[in-house]
Amino acid sequence: MKRIICCRFGDKFTQWHVDNLKHMIDTYSGIEYDEFVVIEEDLYGNWYNKLQMYDKFRDGENLYFDLDVVITEHIDSFFTYEEDSKVVLMRDFNLTTQGFNSSIMRFNNEV
Repeated sequence: MKRIICCRFGDKFTQWHVDNLKHMIDTYSGIEYDEFVVIEEDLYGNWYNKLQMYDKFRDGENLYFDLDVVITEHIDSFFTYEEDSKVVLMRDFNLTTQGFNSSIMRFNNEV
């Protein structure tokens, strides 16, 4: 199973942001997936809410996107990227983030 995950909690993002992310994925990314899920339970009142996905989704290939990500071209290789670790952070070329960022993450919880 291939799953796309995003989080929406608090007041910063609206349903429009969720719909826009799904539109960009479906229109531009080239990613084929089985399920698109939105985590909306606000357990912690901050960005730690995104950690819920590791407990909720313990099967399949999972690809997480922040709602402010912009997708303009094919990124289907994110699901096929070979890596020994169970969690992969995408490289960020923004110098303020020290090279890695959790805006896009791939993980596989299969045991």
